[in-house]
Amino acid sequence: MQSNISSPLVLMSDFGLRERFVASMKGVAHSIAPALSIFDLTHKIAPFNIWEASRTLAHTITSWNPGTVFVSVVDPGLGTAQASVVALTETGHFIVTPENGTLSLVEKKLGIQAIYEINRAKYLRPGTEKSHTFHGRDLYVYVGALLASKQVDLEQVGKMYKKPIIRLQIPEAEILPDVGLQGAITGIEHPYGNIVSNIPADWLDALELSPETHSLVQIKVLHQEATIFNQAIPLAQSFGFVQFRHPLIYGDSEGYLGLALNQGNFSKVYQVDFGEKWILQVHKVLS
Repeated sequence: MQSNISSPLVLMSDFGLRERFVASMKGVAHSIAPALSIFDLTHKIAPFNIWEASRTLAHTITSWNPGTVFVSVVDPGLGTAQASVVALTETGHFIVTPENGTLSLVEKKLGIQAIYEINRAKYLRPGTEKSHTFHGRDLYVYVGALLASKQVDLEQVGKMYKKPIIRLQIPEAEILPDVGLQGAITGIEHPYGNIVSNIPADWLDALELSPETHSLVQIKVLHQEATIFNQAIPLAQSFGFVQFRHPLIYGDSEGYLGLALNQGNFSKVYQVDFGEKWILQVHKVLS
């Protein structure tokens, strides 16, 4: 039997905070369910950056209780024929989003139980039929608020979506005999400029490296095969274990390898970005 207690509604977008957009979305949610608890994940996803949206969701969702409803509006294809969906993860969380690649890293990290395509004719907010440029307000948060307040069930939002989801082209992390560890740079943690990769931190065991031994690790960052960064830097437990403004490699809070400057901005200083063409290589410094 379904509980009548509302679930949290968590909003994410690339709208920023200067304009009316986030407040408008919250107003719609409040009008549907005045007692609903509404939270912001972030509204500072880089404009149109589906990759960043997908990573941010994948690394945040499990901090919330199962049943939490996430609304993600990072939508370069706004107004086109792309599907609008609700996904139920294997962890029991709901994501209301355009089906544009946003679910890629969520599927990879958490798994997806089911996806339903939103019936736009039924669930477009009344009175907005002629509006085609603000689906965050008129469709996604509207459906998200109905789900979170238990006014509709997942199965009621539309038909099951049976097509393969759009998957972003993310290079898999791997262990290579002549290279060591290699993976993609999947994000930048703002405002600090820390580099996020998809290389599991426990893979350091394969190189017989650990922070406790204060190992130096050879790090290479490549962009389209051009070397952007190539230094031997300390493997440390955290930032304060190296000198001020010195680089380090560490295991981040999600269990992946990251790069940082102690009290500095690695991304800006070394001009490192993220995406499928940004590669991180890690290997042991031979004595």
